Amino acid sequence: EQERELEQEQEQEMEQEQEPELEQEQEQEQEQKQQQEQEEEKERELEQDQ
Repeated sequence: EQERELEQEQEQEMEQEQEPELEQEQEQEQEQKQQQEQEEEKERELEQDQ
């Protein structure tokens, strides 16, 4: 079982090496999404406070 997981991880790493730019773009998009969600959270909390 562990060996299978290791193999999968290695495969993923190889994929990442092949397309690092795509990876970066996806990461940036996710970060932006997270930031947006955080902002929305704050706004909601503010609205609740009023």
